[in-house]
Amino acid sequence: MENVGGTHIFASMSGDWQVLVYSASVSTRVKNAMVLPIPLKPGTADAIELIDLSGYPKFFTHLYEMSQGLVGGGVPLSPPRELAVVRVGSFEASIVPDIHHFTQLSRRFALGASRFVPWRRPPVVEIMGAYYPDHAFVVYQLAPGEHRLHPFAFRFRSRYNRLFFPTRHMHQGDVPQVADFDHEYYAQRAQLHTRGPDTPQDRPELGLPSFIERRQPIDYGRIQGMRTNEDTFAELST
Repeated sequence: MENVGGTHIFASMSGDWQVLVYSASVSTRVKNAMVLPIPLKPGTADAIELIDLSGYPKFFTHLYEMSQGLVGGGVPLSPPRELAVVRVGSFEASIVPDIHHFTQLSRRFALGASRFVPWRRPPVVEIMGAYYPDHAFVVYQLAPGEHRLHPFAFRFRSRYNRLFFPTRHMHQGDVPQVADFDHEYYAQRAQLHTRGPDTPQDRPELGLPSFIERRQPIDYGRIQGMRTNEDTFAELST
């Protein structure tokens, strides 16, 4: 993947279920895939639900408006012999319950620069195993070209009592210690940089999915520049 930038991530928590929404601008010369690690609660391998947000292309635009005071359903999956491939809006996606199940990922997925085959583990799987040996993963297939991805989302039972944002940079088999960040964060019931003045209930003209809480404001944060290359967490508000 030549370039990933303009990343936007939303997260919220209800009980031990976290919702995570991700969007970015992507440029890739070849068929590629985006792999997101999921910190599942142990013993809940089937507790991941993909969410189709193709009907909400302005999801993050609306969240930004609310956070700044500007005017302007999935099905749980369990792994069969070959992991199920699901159409989620514009994407094909699969859920990988742990690092060992990458051998059951459909061959239609291209990971990194090479097509995945069971007898030759590509570098991306080795890297993910090194950093996330006990995580699940969601894999989204990307077509060649330059794209502004419509948001893709899922919910999962989290092992953490804080919000998880997958921000560690892994590109072309490399995980640098320091990386250039260009990320905007949105959340509800969390401690980010800015508490928005509006709530979804105040802005009924904004089309937002049902997992957005109608009486809770949108928190906003932004990280840019060279930073330690790691995932990001946000403490929940009381």
